Amino acid sequence: MSTINLRIGAYLKKICFLILLILLSNLNTLKAQDSDLFNSDWNKVTITRKVTPEFNLVPYKNLIIAEILNDRSRQNNETSILYNKIAAEIHKIPNVTLLDREKTNLILQEYKLQSSGHVEENYTTPFGKFFSSGIIMIGRIVNSDYKREVNSFKALNGKTKRYRKGIQNLSISIQLIDIKTTQIVYSKTVDAKYAIETKPDYNTPPAISENEVFLGCVEKLIVKFKNLFVAHEVDFKIKFQKNSKFNDDLKDIAALVQVEEFELAHEKLKAILNNKKVVKSEKALSSAYYNLAMLELYTDKYLEAKKNAKMGYLKNPNNNECLKLIKILQ
Repeated sequence: MSTINLRIGAYLKKICFLILLILLSNLNTLKAQDSDLFNSDWNKVTITRKVTPEFNLVPYKNLIIAEILNDRSRQNNETSILYNKIAAEIHKIPNVTLLDREKTNLILQEYKLQSSGHVEENYTTPFGKFFSSGIIMIGRIVNSDYKREVNSFKALNGKTKRYRKGIQNLSISIQLIDIKTTQIVYSKTVDAKYAIETKPDYNTPPAISENEVFLGCVEKLIVKFKNLFVAHEVDFKIKFQKNSKFNDDLKDIAALVQVEEFELAHEKLKAILNNKKVVKSEKALSSAYYNLAMLELYTDKYLEAKKNAKMGYLKNPNNNECLKLIKILQ
């Protein structure tokens, strides 16, 4: 009996050893075939690009904030906060001088000017007497909306939890007027949204400060305002389309993009289009064209991007991402 048990034990050891060998030999194959098992986001990369300002204030040298008013053409606490925040950002722009608020008000009072809708005529005359060149800025809050919410949901124990949410939407329209020509040289509406939530609680949730939510929204809006006039960096997120016919090459390309080897990545993406396996599959070819167009979009090759996005859509009209890209590039 003991001999039989020993033989069974020996056989079991051999079987376990063979299973272990099979698992080890297949592990590398499994990784090579589909590393998605370990990192499903390998096709997502982030490109940081420097963006030029929409409007260059430097040639005008001087900037005057004539007024920041609310939607009723009045000044209040909100307009005062925005004025101070905008002035602080303009002060940071090199080679641009901001006329301080006191001097601005003195000039306006001397000429007894009030806004009548003809802002160019109202403001350029007095300031033009003091400055040979410059920009006048006029701002209007076109929307300032605060909402309160009390939401609830059932917790795992069946009891009801509640939380508060404060939401602020804020929009400001700005106009820039050239003192010399009295023409509006730039206009823009800047929007921002900000929300604060309390932690879910079985009891009555605590109140949310409306002022705190407003100030948080102002901070977001000011960042957008600043980026209109100064060069800044923006993170663009690219999500390449996977396909089993070229995933191995695409993983190398994603790594190249991550370290900003854009030209080499571009060449490798073009090479995928000539891959025999890819050429035989309309779906794979469509994804390959889309990936090429995506990289071209974020490396300022707009004409090539538009052409390749169209090619991707023609190969596979069900590839909605190609259609979205075409609309962006219109």
